[in-house]
Amino acid sequence: MTDFAGHLKIGVVISGLVAAGLIYIGQSPVVAGFAAVLALVGSILPDIDIHSSIPRRYFGYLLLTGLPIAAIYAGVTIPAVDTFVTDTVATLVGTGREIARVAGVAFLGVVGIGVALGAGKLLDDGLTHRGFTHSPVFALLLAVAVTALVTQFTGLKLQTGFLLGGGLAAGIAAHVYIGDR
Repeated sequence: MTDFAGHLKIGVVISGLVAAGLIYIGQSPVVAGFAAVLALVGSILPDIDIHSSIPRRYFGYLLLTGLPIAAIYAGVTIPAVDTFVTDTVATLVGTGREIARVAGVAFLGVVGIGVALGAGKLLDDGLTHRGFTHSPVFALLLAVAVTALVTQFTGLKLQTGFLLGGGLAAGIAAHVYIGDR
């Protein structure tokens, strides 16, 4: 078993192997670089289940900043969300659409903070060390999620999404099967 520094070192090695392998099969250096970064993240990510761990602390910061920003971004850029929130706030408060839109965007930010705090609480209460985050199912679920997100929101091919998701899964597997053995 190793500590954070050991998992990070294993992650650097796995990242290099992932990048080299992808370049060897003809992928672009950009795809290989992103896959390597995901492999490095995957090599330390399973320890998110330790409350005092470095990955858990940074994930908490990421949740508390990322989710409110994502909620506000969705409220501003997705017309259906903007219309729904603005109309709902205007109806409930009885104001004009412009004031309701500002209040709705602020409300989305508060909701994002609430969801982040709830997600953090679920992590704290629901995870035990070397439990779910140290399982092949966790690696598979995250690889599928990365594949879906990459192909849905970037317009890249499914094959590229699989390679990026596979990079993350390789890092998780290195953590579990090399670093924790």
